[in-house]
Amino acid sequence: MLRTSLLSCAVALPLCLTGFAPAASAHTNVDIHLGVPFYPYQAGPHYRYYRGYGWYDADRYPRFRRGYYYDHDVVTYAGRLSCGAARRLVREHGFYHVETRDCFGKNYAFDGVRNGHWAAIFVNSYTGEVWRE
Repeated sequence: MLRTSLLSCAVALPLCLTGFAPAASAHTNVDIHLGVPFYPYQAGPHYRYYRGYGWYDADRYPRFRRGYYYDHDVVTYAGRLSCGAARRLVREHGFYHVETRDCFGKNYAFDGVRNGHWAAIFVNSYTGEVWRE
């Protein structure tokens, strides 16, 4: 009898004491970044500023060189895409059997198949923007 009452007290006492302990408040702040890391400051001499994102390593991530960027408060434009680079962009947008129609001027024109249908695809040679008609 004494043994069972001691055993029940040994189990009940810790359970009662935990009921009076104040609840711990835990605040978490989790940021998940996928893709190119952008920084609010220029971390190195070859870092470029991409409007709306921040500073990034231009040598490590060359695909973000399209469009405009700020280099020491001077707006500069990246060079035009080559025809092969524009064709790769069209393939990355889900088209296959890509055929080149025109690679001159500001907009390049391609034909390609997606979802079993042929489409005319255009690529801005300066910004890399892809659209179809």
